[in-house]
Amino acid sequence: MKIIKILLITIAIAFSTNSFSDEHKPGVYIRGNVSCGDWVTSRADEDKHWATVGAYTSWEIGFLSGMALKTQVDILRNIDYKQVQLWLDNYCKEHPLDGTYEAGLLLFDELKKRMQ
Repeated sequence: MKIIKILLITIAIAFSTNSFSDEHKPGVYIRGNVSCGDWVTSRADEDKHWATVGAYTSWEIGFLSGMALKTQVDILRNIDYKQVQLWLDNYCKEHPLDGTYEAGLLLFDELKKRMQ
C-alpha cells in the first residue's frame, strides 16, 4: 500500500499543471505551486486527500531542497516533513491568497536565519 501511495504522489507531481509567474522574474514559471487556500483545504481533510497532501508536501520539500542546493545552505538537515507541513498550515491559514511558492521562500529564509 505504501508503494502505491508513493507512486500516486509521484504521478501527481509529474502531471501537475498549476503554474504561477514570479513577479520579480517575469517569464519564470513555477510548476506545482498551489494556493495556500488549496493547501488548507486539503490538510483539513487529509484522510480523504492524502495523495494531494503528499504531492503538495513533496513539492515543498523539493523546492526547499532546490533552494538549499542553489545557496549551499543545508536548511533541511534537522527538519522533517511534518515540521514543514505544520509551518505551512500556520502560514497558509494567515495568508490564504498566497501560494506555496511564496510560503517556501519565507520558510527558507526563516530556516536559514535559525542556522546562523
